[in-house]
Amino acid sequence: MRIFKSVNGQTLTSQVQYEKLKTLYNFDADNIEIIPPGVDIHRYRPLHEGEKTPETNTPEKYIFCLSRIDTNKGHDLLLNAFALIKDEIPDVHLVIGGGSPNPKPRELGVFAKMDEIIAKNNMENQVHKIGYVPDELMAPLYQKSMLFVLPSLFEPFGMTTQEAMACGKAVVASKFGGIRNVI
Repeated sequence: MRIFKSVNGQTLTSQVQYEKLKTLYNFDADNIEIIPPGVDIHRYRPLHEGEKTPETNTPEKYIFCLSRIDTNKGHDLLLNAFALIKDEIPDVHLVIGGGSPNPKPRELGVFAKMDEIIAKNNMENQVHKIGYVPDELMAPLYQKSMLFVLPSLFEPFGMTTQEAMACGKAVVASKFGGIRNVI
């Protein structure tokens, strides 16, 4: 707690981060500025009609989720929700991206749990886990999607929601954390 009061100033990306720090450390500092991160609007933008993008190897119609692969990102909630509607929208796929180029055991455990839910609900042909997404494919994946979903159980800011909206996509997200400030 002393460190928060001993510096001249500090920044956080959202009011939610401030509230969380205040709760965790029981302090109220007046040297904190909330400065949300920006997004590159030349990169993250809607596609122009007829504009070509890099190949993403995705289905024609898909709902997109991009996040770290972690239990608090709500992938299980997303997959269980998709299982409820998949038969009503058989031509729509779910594409889940994110994770490390070299996944660690924790990520692999989340992927395994996702695989269980996918298999249990017979969604192998409609759900595509694409793993790590290189920077040059992030914008095209948002741009080609029908909508973006982020079911996080806690999110300090929600950068991916901001990127998706900059690409002109509707966002379906949980109300937890900083996402509500972005949307």
